[in-house]
Amino acid sequence: MTPEQTALLALVAVALVQAIKVLWMGLGGQPKPPAVVLQAIVFVISVALAFFWTPVGQLPVPAADPVAYALALLAAAGVVFLAAGGIYVVLLEALLKGLDGALFGRKVLAP
Repeated sequence: MTPEQTALLALVAVALVQAIKVLWMGLGGQPKPPAVVLQAIVFVISVALAFFWTPVGQLPVPAADPVAYALALLAAAGVVFLAAGGIYVVLLEALLKGLDGALFGRKVLAP
């Protein structure tokens, strides 16, 4: 990851923590979301970021050779999901620390 991507990932993590605290815990009055919900949110965001940050290359024309097109799609998906794995780990760790109040060393919004 480049330094710009790391900085953007930190901003996304902070914005996500604050959005969950305000919308889910503050306005909704619910306790901290379950781990499955947090993992699903982080998975979607990490795949989207990896898709935009990873160069996939030129895909062949589907009508010319469907098998080559399918293989190229699988290869591109493999590259995107490989990059998403690293983003997922960093983002989930920051999200869990932020919701527990340890991201800044203090509680930002107490539930």
